[in-house]
Amino acid sequence: MSPRCLKKTAVKRCCLFAFLQAIVFVTIYWLSKAVFFDIYLLKWTADRNYLYIWIPVLVFTAFGKERVGFALTIGNIIGIVVGQILGDMLRNANVKTIVITMDEEQKYLLSYHYGAFIWFFVIFIIFVASILCETIRKRSMVP
Repeated sequence: MSPRCLKKTAVKRCCLFAFLQAIVFVTIYWLSKAVFFDIYLLKWTADRNYLYIWIPVLVFTAFGKERVGFALTIGNIIGIVVGQILGDMLRNANVKTIVITMDEEQKYLLSYHYGAFIWFFVIFIIFVASILCETIRKRSMVP
């Protein structure tokens, strides 16, 4: 294959990956707004446009870092699931400790849902892991 043909193939591949990642984010957004609007973390992330995490995903993909882009996309999904489940567990455990004698601030803090923090933390950990994997992979390829 000529270099020109390889370049066209790389651009097509990049566009395909960006399209797939965009479909994932749009699908989750639509499900969050239309179907699962009563689930806290899905509603929170959709209302805030997923903190625009989809932009770095598309940028990484455009610059040939498809693995990092897909890691962020998958991290978003894992983060939503883990954040919702752990956030609910933490909130339910904390709500059980609320007593009548507490002031309103204490009651509010104990009834807070930490799902968004967990979601973002999971995405951050997966992002760092994907960057480390890319670095290790590149170093192992160098003779």
